[in-house]
Amino acid sequence: MNEQTTVLTKAPGFRWAMLFLNILAYGQFFLTVQLPTVFSSYIQEGLNVSPTLVSLCGTIILGVFAVTGSLGASVTSKIGLKKSLCVAILVNIAGALLVMVLGHSFPGYVVCCAIQGLSGGLICSAVTTINVYWFPVRERGFASGLLLGILGVAFSIDTFFAPILMASGISWQMGASLLSAIPSAIILIVYFLFAREVEQVYPGHLTVAEMLPSEEASSPKFDVEKLPKSMPELRKHSYFWFACICGFITGANVYGFPSFVGGLLVEKGLDSTLANAVTGITFFTSILGSPLGGWISDKIFKGSRWQIVCIGNLIIVACLAIVGISNGTLLAVAMVVAYAAVSTVMGPFWAIPAELGHPSIAAPASGFVLVWGNLGGTIIGFILTALATSTGTYYVPMAVCLVMALVSGLLITRVKR
Repeated sequence: MNEQTTVLTKAPGFRWAMLFLNILAYGQFFLTVQLPTVFSSYIQEGLNVSPTLVSLCGTIILGVFAVTGSLGASVTSKIGLKKSLCVAILVNIAGALLVMVLGHSFPGYVVCCAIQGLSGGLICSAVTTINVYWFPVRERGFASGLLLGILGVAFSIDTFFAPILMASGISWQMGASLLSAIPSAIILIVYFLFAREVEQVYPGHLTVAEMLPSEEASSPKFDVEKLPKSMPELRKHSYFWFACICGFITGANVYGFPSFVGGLLVEKGLDSTLANAVTGITFFTSILGSPLGGWISDKIFKGSRWQIVCIGNLIIVACLAIVGISNGTLLAVAMVVAYAAVSTVMGPFWAIPAELGHPSIAAPASGFVLVWGNLGGTIIGFILTALATSTGTYYVPMAVCLVMALVSGLLITRVKR
């Protein structure tokens, strides 16, 4: 029971400020993820390494990000959400600055990438958990969708500024360091000054939802107080492991589609210019699809996420099946809609892990499932590229994504959050 009881007539407007701060905090890490790609040619020339080795640097960032999510959840549980996010951003800044010192050799740059990947692991569970604390149940899906869908902007910033920095005559080490460290330092200061935890603003309360009387009627049909209150207890439930598998597949499809979309469009007969245009439109849909899926889960399914996750996965299956048998305009439309559905799944799904147990274990529960999702995103590119290379066709990786979406669509019906 709370020592103090506060009743709110509506959710505080500050929740949107917290969402904006979280978007900034997560976005500064994804600025880092893309750096080995946008500076690839300069790294190859400067360190005299192959494109494969340069791509390995990006994989290292994502790989460390994937395996340290549970560590981030543990840190969050001990020092709180705000402090853990600030620490994570500091780690990213440290890794960025070290590029100027260690980045003159390939092993040194690998160390810097690993440090920056650790930053992502420290940040992911905290940043995806905060929406549970600050938003009513029927707004969490939309908030999660905005948080995840806007990350593509971070990739675009890198692509725009990297050539400008290099044209100024500085080294790639300086360019990569500044492009990561400066935005991160600014965001760290802003976050430290303005971010708040619910308990700081409303002592005795974990979430905004518990202070809103209307939440009782709009929340999913389960009693929060009866949910598992520890991770060992949560791990005993099959729905938790089904959620982990769905998380793996969700991450794999988000990062897996880039492995075959462009190649498959060309294989299907589109000229390279048109294929590139369709590919660009395809991945831009994440900015719209992710918040749309969250909005549908909030407003139409009244705060329950699994229905739109199931529907979105089945749309992926149907659209990829159409891609496999069609050509021309229908092929292009089906491919765009397929990835829009991937994004529609992403927003509401990542609102689910923090609600699998009691709010007191939201961070570790979310962090554990995120490890699975990040693992799927990290390894899928290599797997699908290898399959395409060994079989000589991009139909095979497409089929893998289709089957994964079907499995996720079926398993999420056993999670029901």
